[in-house]
Amino acid sequence: MTSPIPFTWMSPALLAGQKSVIRRDWLEEEAAGFREGRFAWVYDHLPQAGGDPIAVIRFTSNPIREPTSQLTDHDYEEEGFAFLERFSFPIPQHVCPLLEFFHLWKSMDIQLWVLRFEVVELTPEGRSMAERLFKYTRIMA
Repeated sequence: MTSPIPFTWMSPALLAGQKSVIRRDWLEEEAAGFREGRFAWVYDHLPQAGGDPIAVIRFTSNPIREPTSQLTDHDYEEEGFAFLERFSFPIPQHVCPLLEFFHLWKSMDIQLWVLRFEVVELTPEGRSMAERLFKYTRIMA
């Protein structure tokens, strides 16, 4: 397993199976551990802040650096933004509204590490969180 990855406010998209990529500004040494075929724990918040493991993911490709200027509408979906927007999940004030945040991110043209993954399994906490989040909807992963 690699280092745990906190998804914080993006957790609902992951739990619903609507997030398959993550972009972060990791150090090269950190990104090097995220190799194709390896597994990682996903946390709802930073472990040192009391976060819980909610899923295990497997990387489907090696990490690559890409400029945000190359983001597409498909990336908006894969990142889970469209899902969060569609179902009005709470998101931090600094990223509201999501589509504007996405276009700002794109215009900044910064290099980020891109990790593509698949969800292997939800933990008991992840299943419980999904049940609470999606109790009144039909979007269970």
